[in-house]
Amino acid sequence: MKRYLFLSFIVLSLVLAACQNAVKEPTPSGAELTVSLSPEGPITTNTGINFSVSVTGGTADSIKLYLDDSVLANFDASATYLWDASQADGNYSFKSVASLGEKTFESNTVKVSLDKTAPAILSRSPEAGASGVAADATATVVFSEAILASSVTSSSVTLSGTSSGLSASPSLSADGKTLSVSISGVTAPDTLTLTLNGLSDAVGNSLSDSWSWSVPGTAVSLDSFKQLGDVTALLGSAKDLGEKPIDLAADAEGNVMVAFISDAKIQVQTWSGSAWTSLAALPVDTSADSLPQIALLSDGNPVVAWRNGADNPATTSIIEPSSIQVARWNGSSWDDLGPVNSSLEASAPSLALYEDKLYVAYHESDGTNPDVVVATYDSDSSSWQKLGDILDSAPAALAISPALAIDSTGKPSVAWWEAKVDGTAEVLVKQFDGTAWQALGTALNVGTNVRANMVSIAAGPDNLPVVAWHEFDAAATDPVNADHIYAKKWNGSSWTALGGMIDRAEADGAQYPSLAIDAANTISLVWFESLKTSSFENNSIILAQWREDKWLEIGQLDAEEPVIQQAYYPSIGLAGASEAITVAWIQDDLETGVKLKVAQAE
Repeated sequence: MKRYLFLSFIVLSLVLAACQNAVKEPTPSGAELTVSLSPEGPITTNTGINFSVSVTGGTADSIKLYLDDSVLANFDASATYLWDASQADGNYSFKSVASLGEKTFESNTVKVSLDKTAPAILSRSPEAGASGVAADATATVVFSEAILASSVTSSSVTLSGTSSGLSASPSLSADGKTLSVSISGVTAPDTLTLTLNGLSDAVGNSLSDSWSWSVPGTAVSLDSFKQLGDVTALLGSAKDLGEKPIDLAADAEGNVMVAFISDAKIQVQTWSGSAWTSLAALPVDTSADSLPQIALLSDGNPVVAWRNGADNPATTSIIEPSSIQVARWNGSSWDDLGPVNSSLEASAPSLALYEDKLYVAYHESDGTNPDVVVATYDSDSSSWQKLGDILDSAPAALAISPALAIDSTGKPSVAWWEAKVDGTAEVLVKQFDGTAWQALGTALNVGTNVRANMVSIAAGPDNLPVVAWHEFDAAATDPVNADHIYAKKWNGSSWTALGGMIDRAEADGAQYPSLAIDAANTISLVWFESLKTSSFENNSIILAQWREDKWLEIGQLDAEEPVIQQAYYPSIGLAGASEAITVAWIQDDLETGVKLKVAQAE
């Protein structure tokens, strides 16, 4: 029995040894291997790929997976490999190579296009922050690559606004690169916001974005303007007034006030709804004052800034003894907030408020070239503090007459003009970022050989500043018709021209623009312009609005006045919940003297 068991053990051992020798037996060197790589191409993807390498016909000595000319992985047998797509976007080739002795066997080549970049917006219309857009305008968006048609739905393209019947119908061009959105049901005025959420390209890279534009209400009618009361004030002779002798302020509560020069003194009057009432005299010696500025606090009380200087009140000289004075009405009397500047000569104040905090921009000089600066009032210390450094583009620049605006976030922007040694001048803009003044683009000038000045600045609900200014073209063939008005709007990265020349081409000197922007982002602009008739020339006040990407002239506000008259220095504001356009100007009918006029759209 033991003998049989021993023999059985020997037989089993021999069988196992034979089997082991069979597994380890190498593939003959002349064998032909077949190598395949899947998935097969071409493939376009934005994510990784799980490759499978298969070798049949024998056992390879080694197997390599290649990405272009570089080894990506090594295997001993058929295997899978997850490529993580960590490379940059581009076109790649994958293949597997098996080695057997001196021979190699290649798989099929898999072409892969890696695209992890989402579609980009190349252009859009209307632009973000556009104002004066037509209610039925079609929105268009041009993309950097084709958009997957199935991703364009009523939920991925939406339009919002206050209009109750608002509707948007998106459609995609045949090449997938242009999206058009037909808009209906807009009740003007309205601010529309187009939102793209989840639009994707062919491999699933998605795009989300949104932007807004404004549709204005019905254009204001010239016939709707009515004079607020009779003659508000007799200002004296025109030669005593100097530059910018009036300023108007209005607020959402309907308050309207004016600050003006009369007999070389600053006066303030308020409109009661039926008559004008004078406030008490300002607390500072006003025997030689000029350039008044007025703004309204949240309680409706006014703040006034002005240039207080000796000698000629009509001058804006930078070297005469002068200071910037500020006073705040407390309901019954003026609080003297003292001079803004210290020992330097100062002029040309521009006043603005943010949440009742006072800001004043002005230029000052020690007798050399003036600098533009901004100061804020610190109520705790009852003192004025400089906001950042000087704004000039260069230390030796001659920077003059700033205009200041503060947006709804409290960010101040200042426009001013700088004179050059060749007699030209340019308009520049800077914005305070919380730490320092940052330039917004380059000079705004339209012409090259021009003297640009007389700036006005405003910021609408989109917080993008708009600047209007005057240019005198020294190279004009007709020097009498060389004064023109232009405007540009900041789009977040550069200045966009709002049309071309705004004033009447056939008229003469257009000067001193004044800007206002309402809650619907409608831009209103007034200026004075010399209008020729057959026998004489008048200075008149012209009002225009930016609508549907062009300037719509509303008309001549002083048209009802005597034929022979001179109107100057308009100042614009928006009053009441309806934001009624309100304009003040001075007028000389050449018979009864210079008067202050105020008109408001009903």
